[in-house]
Amino acid sequence: MKPDFWPAGPDAPRRGAAPLELKGALEPRGATEDDLDEMVRLERLCHEEPWTPDNFLGELGREVTLARGLWLAGDLVGLYVSWVVAPECHLLNLMVHPRLWGLGLGRRLMGDLERESAARGAVRFLLEVRLGNVRAQNLYASLGYEVVGFRSNYYDDGSPAVLMTLETGGRGPAPAGADEARPPAAAEES
Repeated sequence: MKPDFWPAGPDAPRRGAAPLELKGALEPRGATEDDLDEMVRLERLCHEEPWTPDNFLGELGREVTLARGLWLAGDLVGLYVSWVVAPECHLLNLMVHPRLWGLGLGRRLMGDLERESAARGAVRFLLEVRLGNVRAQNLYASLGYEVVGFRSNYYDDGSPAVLMTLETGGRGPAPAGADEARPPAAAEES
């Protein structure tokens, strides 16, 4: 049985519904092919141009891919997919169930991304985000990511992307018990 926030059917609202409180513990863990149905379901709720099952399978089959999610009551509620080719980590996809936006799950996933990638030698992080996705841009900026450029016609519909990067300067991963990504290095020095 799905938690009460999980929409019932294809006509359920994707966005805009009031956020719910988290009831229960979040379980972070690696995502595998066994999670494909849940990844696709969550992807369709979160993105205007969702990845296909083949997109997920292709990424999960790469040695450089790091895919991790957050589960609540046994259901996938957040996920990231990235490539880690030290010293870089490239975030390919980040999603949080829309009914759980504003509860810090995106920040928690980004903290997990930084820790797991740093353990594999990453000190530089980069991502593309849809120009119109101000909510995500604000999250990334709050974590120290800076806009370094734009990619025109990046998405299939011709929309541009904002290119953002974070240099951790080799300061190492955030503590294992931390739920959030580290603040920018400049903030730590002041």
